[in-house]
Amino acid sequence: TVLLRAYGTFPHPNFLAGFLVFTLLLSKACFMTSKKGRQKSAALFFIALQFLALCLSFSRAGIFAFFISSLIWFILTLSKRWSVHKNKRSAYILASSILTLSLACLLSLFPYLKVRGGLVNYNSFVRASDDHRVSCQRTALEAISSRPITGVGFNCFTFFPEKILKTLPQTRDLPHNIYLIIFAEMGVLGFA
Repeated sequence: TVLLRAYGTFPHPNFLAGFLVFTLLLSKACFMTSKKGRQKSAALFFIALQFLALCLSFSRAGIFAFFISSLIWFILTLSKRWSVHKNKRSAYILASSILTLSLACLLSLFPYLKVRGGLVNYNSFVRASDDHRVSCQRTALEAISSRPITGVGFNCFTFFPEKILKTLPQTRDLPHNIYLIIFAEMGVLGFA
């Protein structure tokens, strides 16, 4: 029941998942616009690798974002208003490949997903994780309200003033929200 979450070169698996959601959208576009069979096969191979990495990040937000963005992407692809609508066969091949990959990853990672929770069930581990995230988000909001213009400093969120941390029941951890961390560390100027 122990499987480390994939980080890649990112500081957190959720950052990797966000990156992979965007690269998967680009890879799907490469697959759809490829003319040669080898290019399509290579794009499909890399889509499979990226999707496996996304699943191994165990990022609920990343996986949900992938499926929601894919649904929107396929609707736009198959609509007559978008320029790639002429290549419906490739869209159907891609959709069936993603569904097959999803099923394969779900079946092979199910024991880990069940223990980790969040995707297939909601257990005490997920509840504790969610409570911790809410606590981290409160700390980020406190940091934002203390220095809204410049923030507390890039990569300095964990060095946030002791007097404020003592009033919040939280360990020194980053909020699991990229917008909150950017706003807390760099303020309105960095967020803009």
